[in-house]
Amino acid sequence: MDTIPDITLWTLQWFLSCWFVVSTAVALPLVLSGRLGADRVPGFAALSRPMLTFMGIAHIAGGIGLVLPQSFGVLPWLTPTAGLALAVQCFMAAGYHLRAGEDALEPALWGLLCGAVFIGRIDLLAGATSLPRLTPVVVVAGLFAALVVNLALLLRGPQSPLRRAEE
Repeated sequence: MDTIPDITLWTLQWFLSCWFVVSTAVALPLVLSGRLGADRVPGFAALSRPMLTFMGIAHIAGGIGLVLPQSFGVLPWLTPTAGLALAVQCFMAAGYHLRAGEDALEPALWGLLCGAVFIGRIDLLAGATSLPRLTPVVVVAGLFAALVVNLALLLRGPQSPLRRAEE
């Protein structure tokens, strides 16, 4: 019988997988074909077609990697690896949006969720048994620190919801 944490992780993995695969599969062809102007999607106007294509492929591959390897028992270490890769990509997107003066909260939160999958499935990594016991704590602390920094910069920046409320 599955435990509550395992059921929670599976639910999170499927949710994130559906989010990354479906949203990218719908939006990317529209942006690349010009039917959805890149200027209507925050941050996309400054990105080249090859970069958008690469990011789209990475989102779809990562979304698939969150569930299929573990589901079929084939290369299950790809599941935490996909979670980590998507977390890094989301935090990089948050930094990109902050630099552009745009809202970075959403990609930062997606990054935290993907990081939670990495932490929850770290035991699937081949060498996970040789990792120090505090490794997950350090990784979660790092992800939390990244969220705090993103939030601090967001609240101090030109797109701050606090500044908009004052105006």
